[in-house]
Amino acid sequence: MKRYRKTGRGLLGLIDRTKKPIGGVLAVAFIITTYSLASADDYQEAKRRAEPAAVTQAEEPSQQPKTEEPERTYYDVPLTEDLQDIIIDVSEERGVAPELIIAVIEKESGYNPDASGDNGRSQGLMQIWRSFHEKRMEKLGAANLYDPRDNVIVGIDILAEKLDKYEDVEKALIAYNAGDAGAKKHYFSKGVYSNGYSRAVLKIAEEIRTK
Repeated sequence: MKRYRKTGRGLLGLIDRTKKPIGGVLAVAFIITTYSLASADDYQEAKRRAEPAAVTQAEEPSQQPKTEEPERTYYDVPLTEDLQDIIIDVSEERGVAPELIIAVIEKESGYNPDASGDNGRSQGLMQIWRSFHEKRMEKLGAANLYDPRDNVIVGIDILAEKLDKYEDVEKALIAYNAGDAGAKKHYFSKGVYSNGYSRAVLKIAEEIRTK
């Protein structure tokens, strides 16, 4: 019985199948060279085919959908849009309706940033008593109550504080106008929680809201 030698696959198998017809070292050298060239060609071809996909992926980054902020609507009042931006942003941050702040401005000063009352003690748009709010002004970085920006930032902070304390809009407005002590003495101690000032401000706020 003839015995056949089992040949391997790949390079070794190819050497076994070829070395007899070609002979010895020459056959081995020929096969190794051929196999190496084929492997190199296969590698280059695979690389070439993969490159377009990689380039395509690089050229087509995932696009995020653009979200546009809604255009802001301004109130029909004699205040600049820049100042209204401050009023709206700071009021909403403090949980106060912007139209309520604007209504206080209309009631207190008629939109006049240079308004002065109570023998000069009440100043600016929201008629703030500087002597009562020096520390608040320092905390908020407000130096000049006749500056509209500084005035409304301080005024919003005062009214937001009153709203948090009394949890009632009219009581907060009375305390804003008369001070906590004055509101208690002249109104709350007598069971009065609404007055001409608070009702007037709320009416103005509603008119501003519906313009």
